[in-house]
Amino acid sequence: MQFLYRFRPAEALLAKYQELERQEIYFASPDELNDPVEGFKDMFWCGDEIVWKNLIEHYLLYLESICRTFLVDGEYFLIGPASIPVSRTDGDFPTTACQRLYQEICELFFKNELAARWPQLLALRSGPIRQNELYAYLWSMHSHALNTIFAVYENHDFTLRRRGDDSSRRPEIRDAIGVGVVHANTVEAQRPEVEDGIERSYASARSLLSQLDLIEMYNAPAQATVRKNRRMIHAGFPEEYLKSLERLVHPQWYTATFTGNYTNPSMWGHYGDGHKGVCLIFRTNEIDGAPQIKLYGVDGGSGGRLSHGWSDRQFYKINYEKKYPEIDFFTSLGVLPAPALNRWYFDEHKNKSSRADALYSDENAWRKNYWDKFYKAITTKLEPWRFEDEYRLVLTPMETDLSEKSKRKLKYQFSDLEGIVFGIRTPADAKRDIVRIIEGKCRSESRTDFKFYQAFYSKKDGHMEKQEMLLTFNQAGALNGS
Repeated sequence: MQFLYRFRPAEALLAKYQELERQEIYFASPDELNDPVEGFKDMFWCGDEIVWKNLIEHYLLYLESICRTFLVDGEYFLIGPASIPVSRTDGDFPTTACQRLYQEICELFFKNELAARWPQLLALRSGPIRQNELYAYLWSMHSHALNTIFAVYENHDFTLRRRGDDSSRRPEIRDAIGVGVVHANTVEAQRPEVEDGIERSYASARSLLSQLDLIEMYNAPAQATVRKNRRMIHAGFPEEYLKSLERLVHPQWYTATFTGNYTNPSMWGHYGDGHKGVCLIFRTNEIDGAPQIKLYGVDGGSGGRLSHGWSDRQFYKINYEKKYPEIDFFTSLGVLPAPALNRWYFDEHKNKSSRADALYSDENAWRKNYWDKFYKAITTKLEPWRFEDEYRLVLTPMETDLSEKSKRKLKYQFSDLEGIVFGIRTPADAKRDIVRIIEGKCRSESRTDFKFYQAFYSKKDGHMEKQEMLLTFNQAGALNGS
């Protein structure tokens, strides 16, 4: 049996969320965790002409959807990541007219001789393209993509025609992708020992674009600052699209964090509400070499309906590394169903991309490798976090939407709660209320082995220790010391 510890503010256990009374463990989204880059995906892109053309067409699909939303709603509703599902394909249009419109956009986009060469040029990249480099390429093609979409809109009288002298009507298309690929290949061949020289260079360029955007925002008239949707379409979309690609790789996940060590003072200070909170001690059982705990909550669902039940949940120990694991985007599209995958891996002539070989030759092996990389990605943190000695429970809904917080509260068995450690600054009234709740639960389950502890600072060792509080309840439910 192994004990794991969970720090909580006293208010979370009591009136605010009633976690102790309800015996609940809350699973947080990555955005709610303390590490600002929690779940960071070090993605790279390396592919043949088929997947690169499909990515560009996917970019047009996503951009056209945003533009169409803007034509209808303007600035009335803020367009964000949730506005358009990024997993949608060109087979998911509500009408054939919408599908034909999109096909017309793609045809006009690639009618330009330079744009038609972009998939081939990207495929000639000898090394992996990382996020900053890909951002530069997306930015370079964005004006042509936007002009193409609005040109088609104008042809169908969906929007007013731009003036003939409008600069957006005939944007200058430069060979930034071709020049960038040749430059990157040359530099990497000359300096193979420099692992991320190209990415650093593009990171500087991306930072410069961000500065110019900030200057433009600062100097813009006051009324222009509220045109967030227009600005996102014209300037912010490449950034938004790049972020959205992460949602195609791995499913949404939620986690509840624990630690193997309650003695670190900084852990008490941060997670234990400045030593005013408490530390819950949980018993775990080892199954196949990993600690587990039995929880009750959402364990599946289909057709929009959730199913609930008790199940063993594994604790994953966090690995602390010097850098995050890499993820090959074109071989990691595990969120998509088979029809959508085919639209990424095949061209219009049914030719298959070589990047799909692993999936189609041995799907079981590919799937195992995919999930291994998923769990490695969400259980890796950088070395400065090593002091946390973290273990985490993970919730990965594949067929249900658990964005609502109430659906991410799983119940534990009271018998698995070994004891509670009070912080050195836990208020007396919070201690009293916690003891009352535990007394009622012990009485209802005829339990006599629950333990309370008081944390104290050990001058000898320089960390926190715990001392058992010899508390007992008499027949009337009164609290006694022994």
